[in-house]
Amino acid sequence: MGKLLFWLVVLFGIGLYLYAAFKLKRRRAQPSLRSAPVHTHQTVRCAHCGAFVAQQQAVQRNGQWFCSWEHAAAEPAAPPSQNSRPR
Repeated sequence: MGKLLFWLVVLFGIGLYLYAAFKLKRRRAQPSLRSAPVHTHQTVRCAHCGAFVAQQQAVQRNGQWFCSWEHAAAEPAAPPSQNSRPR
């Protein structure tokens, strides 16, 4: 009975070792989500509707950002600056 118990413990230990080794190998083969670089874009807020849009896709007019050309055209033009008035 003692020998049987000994061999069961040995086989259980070998099985546990193989399971852990296989799991570790599998984990190393899969790319980790935590180590992947995160690519973010600068966002701006539309002056007309308030939606946030990536700056690369936004339209800038008179120093303000818009989500589309339609919203940029809907806003009134900026008042002329004081430096550009005729004297």
